[in-house]
Amino acid sequence: MSTNDKIEENWPEIPGYWEVTQTAIRLVKHEMNRDSNGNGIISEIGHFCSRTTTSEICIVLLGAVIFTIGRFLTSKYIFIPLVRRVQIAKRDESKMPESAYKSLFYTSIWFLMLYIIFGHHEYIFRDPVSCFKGWNPNVDVPFGICLVYTLQASFYMHSVFATLYMDTWRKDSYMMLIHHFLTLSLIGFSYLSR
Repeated sequence: MSTNDKIEENWPEIPGYWEVTQTAIRLVKHEMNRDSNGNGIISEIGHFCSRTTTSEICIVLLGAVIFTIGRFLTSKYIFIPLVRRVQIAKRDESKMPESAYKSLFYTSIWFLMLYIIFGHHEYIFRDPVSCFKGWNPNVDVPFGICLVYTLQASFYMHSVFATLYMDTWRKDSYMMLIHHFLTLSLIGFSYLSR
């Protein structure tokens, strides 16, 4: 028996897309039926959402406004003059400021995450399971992690506004809006479930 045969014996069979889709539909139907009795996914979502405070929502909205103002100012005073100075093609002139701002944000948030994880929560890399030890839904989120959640949620809230009113409208702008709403949902539920 070769080494490859031994490796293949230890791996479980991976379901195909059709099986995953069927299982997901079955689970959603089961959860929806459970909810009619008052204990299912809908009531759990309601429970999670009830834990958020008005101040948390206001901070995210304020952050979105700050990101929008920041984008306007950096575009007007840095990126648009830069576009004119380096003589970028006319068809790309309007795209450069939005791409540069997104690049600036993602680079900054990456370095912030690096600082927070390695500076304060390095155990996450050494022992990832330790994140779940002693977990309960009422535990406070550490400040650094909360800051990243807030910045990400604010940026994606800004991105919804920017896609609608600031960005060059493209064929995939509707898909970008869906992406931003889904990302906001994932960030929100991740934060609320602690």
